[in-house]
Amino acid sequence: MQFDAGLSRAIRPLKLVPALMLAAPLCVHAAGPSPCGPSPGLPGGKVTSIDRWLDVHLADGKVLHLAGIWAPAWHVQGRDYASVVRRVMQQRLIGRNIAYALVAPKPDRWRRLDAILFVKDAAGAPADQPLQQTLLSAGLVQVHIAPAMPCLTVWRAAEQSARDAGFGLWSDADHAEVDPSRKHAFARLRGHEIVVRGRVYSVETKGYRTYIRFGPRRYHDFEVSITKPDLKRFVAAGAPPQNLKGHIIRVRGRLSTKFGPQIEVARPQAVEITDTSGSWPAQSRATSTH
Repeated sequence: MQFDAGLSRAIRPLKLVPALMLAAPLCVHAAGPSPCGPSPGLPGGKVTSIDRWLDVHLADGKVLHLAGIWAPAWHVQGRDYASVVRRVMQQRLIGRNIAYALVAPKPDRWRRLDAILFVKDAAGAPADQPLQQTLLSAGLVQVHIAPAMPCLTVWRAAEQSARDAGFGLWSDADHAEVDPSRKHAFARLRGHEIVVRGRVYSVETKGYRTYIRFGPRRYHDFEVSITKPDLKRFVAAGAPPQNLKGHIIRVRGRLSTKFGPQIEVARPQAVEITDTSGSWPAQSRATSTH
């Protein structure tokens, strides 16, 4: 299925996807098995709509939330980015049959089912590659850390390929991956989930919180906050934050500027070491395997 001319013109200035992706279907059959490929007997349905949160509505009334990804609610190069992503998904998915694997057994409070989706081809065979992986590879969405992340390594690798190529949201340096030394970038991102990459200056525990700092000036330089209960998750995973000092890391979370630019993280999966050495656990390393 091809994009109409109007949609192609709308997304081309954003470098959302390479020319190959514009023409390719969202149903991708890989040359070999995927660690997150479909299992036999998955439930399925026909897509009837995509809502503003990018949730997929099926003809039988179920609402599927795309587990492990999200689209940022900001403007990129003067365009409403989330609405562009929604239009891409509407164009490619409405009327198509999909299969899905549930990540959580019960709906969330909005009655959505967290799922990994596989678009079916004309013969009814589900794609080998999950929809989330295809969207990440095109730079249309980012990885979102959630309690259940069965395909985290696959998602990260797909996101990295788009980031390296500068596709989609990764074409805008002030939004996509923030350099903590560029203080002005944080002012426009308050309240948004962001990705920050930089070198850790220090790690300090004060009372109820542990702080991963990216500069010497508290309340001015960017920092990551971990509460005492959440710190137990890091320790249990063999990932004490103190091991991050001096390393270049990538971290994800919602930005607050109340006490200077800061995000709070609850799980070690929100942190990746992007240099090559250190004792951070393999499953949290940017170059890890699933």
